[in-house]
Amino acid sequence: MKKILLLAICCLFFGQAFGGKKSKEETKYRNALIFMYSNANSVYEDDNIRLEIYDESLWASNKTTKTIFIAVDQSFLIHNGSARPLWDNSKKEQGDKKASKKAVATEENLTITIAPKISENQSPTWICDVSTALYGPYSTSETPTGSFTEYDKRLFSAIETLTTEAKRKEDKKQDVFTGSSAIHFTEDESVVNLGFSIAYSFNKKTDEWNNIQLTTWISDLIFAPIYNELPQKISEKEQKGFGVKETPYAVTHIKADAPYKEINNEKSLTIVCDWKGDFDKGTFVLGNTRAVKAGSKTAKFFGALFTMGISLASPELFDTYYKRIIQFDGSDADWGKLKYANNMSSASKERGKKGSSDEDDE
Repeated sequence: MKKILLLAICCLFFGQAFGGKKSKEETKYRNALIFMYSNANSVYEDDNIRLEIYDESLWASNKTTKTIFIAVDQSFLIHNGSARPLWDNSKKEQGDKKASKKAVATEENLTITIAPKISENQSPTWICDVSTALYGPYSTSETPTGSFTEYDKRLFSAIETLTTEAKRKEDKKQDVFTGSSAIHFTEDESVVNLGFSIAYSFNKKTDEWNNIQLTTWISDLIFAPIYNELPQKISEKEQKGFGVKETPYAVTHIKADAPYKEINNEKSLTIVCDWKGDFDKGTFVLGNTRAVKAGSKTAKFFGALFTMGISLASPELFDTYYKRIIQFDGSDADWGKLKYANNMSSASKERGKKGSSDEDDE
């Protein structure tokens, strides 16, 4: 009996000594500040035109059989009470899936044309971006305009609350958070108010334009870990034949609970901003979280070679951008071991290697 017990102990000892650590799932994440517009106030509609906010943009659909013209110099985006005219978007590229007609605004023609309705499946026309005002550096001691608005004060106060609630005891660094937190706002409490005043007509040479307004606000602000799941590349074997080989969407995973049950990924009201804070300086930077696969170094080298170095100014030309959906995995989702990523491009989920370190990437 003693021999059997001794043999069992030896087997257990050698199994632990030489078996190594089992590989486990590991998630390299980034912290994100997630803005969600009210799902009750994102659409304006009359007998002629439909305006809608989704996918970080304003879109317009023509409900008539006549061309509609939007006067760029008489139309405004109002962000937190500050108004500015719609900018030149003549260089905005749109695919057939996104726009029925490319928006045009030039010095000779300060209008955006909305194509007549010819089918029920006609795609809307892109008008302008609504998220660019969110991106960039922030400081709790000053603002780009030189003074704090009420919206700025509410935003900084909300971020202090969110980061405090998202801090976990295992978070070693002051600027890194593995938990999630959220705040819901009414219109009067919101940290961001967005409005549009749009002037449109059926005759671009008229002096009488129809003025319509659309306003909405951020109803939910969420602070949580995120990562991008890029679609698998179609193999050479799968590419054979003449049938459609459709690449699935990328997925931006959020380790937080969805603020409301019905999330429309076809017309998303969510803006996910990469968040990088500096606790000591009281600053943070919000960046985009696009699902992108960096181009190979070889492609960038030969691109620079054949363009005499011009392409070095735009290395993103060799990157692959994916259409994405945004998925709330839940605040209690099991992402395995969490490891902070240096940048968004390296934020991903993978199988951990044996004996991988618990140190951050930074």
